[in-house]
Order: sequence, then C-alpha cells, then structure tokens
Amino acid sequence: MADTVEEVVAPVVYDNQPLGEMLEGIATRYGMQVEFRNEEARDLRFYFELHAGEDLSSVVERLNMFERVSVSIEGNTIVVE
Repeated sequence: MADTVEEVVAPVVYDNQPLGEMLEGIATRYGMQVEFRNEEARDLRFYFELHAGEDLSSVVERLNMFERVSVSIEGNTIVVE
C-alpha cells in the first residue's frame, strides 16, 4: 500500500504592500485584469494572505472586509472602487 503525502503550499503573504501591487499579483494568478476606479485606493497598504486553491470570489469577499475599499468582479476584471 502506497503512502500518500499531501503537499502543503504556503500562502502568498502581502505584508504592508500597496493594494495596486497586491492586486496585480492576485489578478495574474487568476488570469484577470485590474481596474482602479478609485485611484487613491491603489496606494493603500494591507496585510493579506492568498491561500493556494482559494477561488477568486472568496478572495474578493475577504478583500471587502477592509473598510476603505470595495472590490468586485466584472467579467475578467477585478474592479476597485
């Protein structure tokens, strides 16, 4: 009987990075584009962990827990307002 080893993938950690840089990385991972309708939000800094296997809607839901931004998905674009 063969043993199976589950691969543990560490989350991608964004620590005090501008939202613009963070979302570019997230968008690339999911094959999306990013549109900032609120340019001031681009420079906001957050701590955020992106977990392997997490779907984009869950990521957006967690991003919306930050009070200063509103993030949504429109087609193949992550929109920040």
